[in-house]
Parts: sequence; C-alpha cells; structure tokens
Amino acid sequence: MGRNNLTSEEIEALWRTWEPCVRTRCLEEAPDILMFPLEPEAVESISSIELRIDQGYGVTYHRLFVALAEI
Repeated sequence: MGRNNLTSEEIEALWRTWEPCVRTRCLEEAPDILMFPLEPEAVESISSIELRIDQGYGVTYHRLFVALAEI
C-alpha cells in the first residue's frame, strides 16, 4: 500500500475486514455504496503510530484507512 495500488493479498485482507459491513448494508438497506481511501492528511488527523526500537534496524509499515459512503 502507499503505492497507489494494492496487491491481491491486500485486497483479500480488505475484503475480509469489510465484507460483513458491506453485505449487511447492501442486503438490508440496498444503497449504492462507495468505498474509498482516506487522504494521508485525514488519516494523520485521526490516527497516529509511533514506533521506537533499540535494535538499530529500520521498520517499514503501511496503513490504509478507508471510508464507506452512500452515493
């Protein structure tokens, strides 16, 4: 993530996370929905991560925050 595209594993993880919500909303309420990634600025305004390590090696992490909206 963070490369403007998702791997198949990331898509599967995203679907496993959101599937219950999407299916429930679509089956019960039948809206048209749109799922979209939040901009980095929005993510930083609602969430932060700080990692401190003593071992001296680098750590890379990626975050994807998405929103679900009716259209």
